[in-house]
Amino acid sequence: MNNNDKWYYSWGVIIAALIFVWPLGIALIVMRTQNSKSGAFSATSDKKVYSTVGAVLIVIGVLALIGGGGAMAVFMIAGGGLLIYYSNQLAKKAARNKQYIDLVVNKGETNINKIAMIVNAGYDEVLKELKGLQSAGVLRSCAINEAAHTITIVRQAPRPMQPMYNNMQMGMMGQGMQMGMGQPVPQMQPVSAVMKCPGCGAEYTGTKGSTLECEYCGKKFVF
Repeated sequence: MNNNDKWYYSWGVIIAALIFVWPLGIALIVMRTQNSKSGAFSATSDKKVYSTVGAVLIVIGVLALIGGGGAMAVFMIAGGGLLIYYSNQLAKKAARNKQYIDLVVNKGETNINKIAMIVNAGYDEVLKELKGLQSAGVLRSCAINEAAHTITIVRQAPRPMQPMYNNMQMGMMGQGMQMGMGQPVPQMQPVSAVMKCPGCGAEYTGTKGSTLECEYCGKKFVF
C-alpha cells in the first residue's frame, strides 16, 4: 500500500470488516477504489477477490434464508450481488484509467475532447474521471483548464533509483582485479532501458537493474 493510502484500506482491515460487519467491508472496498492511488488501477487484479467475496455472501445469505434468516439473509444476498456487479464496473474503470495514463502521460495528449473521443465517452464524464484521478493523487501534478478543455501534466522526478550490478558483472569485476595485479577494471557503463509501470502503464526511462516507485500509482518495480 503506498503512502497516499489509508490504513483502513488495507486488505486485512477489509477482510475483517467483511467477516464481522459485511456492509462496512463493502463500503471500505468502495472507498479504497475511489480514494486511493493503488485502488485506481488494482480493480482489474482484485476482481477475483471481489467476485469471490460476493459469491460467499450470496451463499451464506441463501443458507440463512433457508434456515429462516429473514431480512438479514436477503440483505446479504443483495449485498453479494451488488459487490459482484461493482467488481465488474471497477475493472472497466481501472482499464479506462490506464488509458488516461497512456494518453496524458505517455503520449502527451492535452485536448480533453480528443481524449473523450478516443475512450468513447462524453466530455463531462471524462472531465469528472480526470478530476477524480487528480483528487486521488494519481495526476496530482496535472492542471485542468475547463475553459480551454485541456489538461497538462509535468512529470515529477521519480523516486530515487538504485543501480545494481548483477552477480555475473560483479564476478567479472573481481576476476579483472585479480588478473590486473590488483588494478580494478573499468566499470561497465549503465545500460538504459524504457519500461512501462506494471501498475498503471506509465513509461519510464531508467538504468537496467535499478528500482523505481511509480509517481502515479505507487507501484515499485525493477528495470
